Amino acid sequence: TNYGETKITVLQKPRGYGVKAHRLIVSACELIGIKDLYAKVEGSMNYNHILKAFFLGLLRQRTHQELANEMRLHLVELTYGHCSIQQG
Repeated sequence: TNYGETKITVLQKPRGYGVKAHRLIVSACELIGIKDLYAKVEGSMNYNHILKAFFLGLLRQRTHQELANEMRLHLVELTYGHCSIQQG
């Protein structure tokens, strides 16, 4: 996500990873309840731009279904309880 001269790359991480990011993003994640995330801030380190870019990125997230629709693909949800896949 970009805002002004600030660019933020955010990646979802597995449970237990923690929040590895700029201290401003770490504080925002604590307030909103995000526990596992990696974020890289590039460009301007203006605090207002960092926060705005981060929240714009959160607001612009798309679901798997929205991404599939854009690419004209059919999305199938696979769960272990409804098919004959054996675990382990």
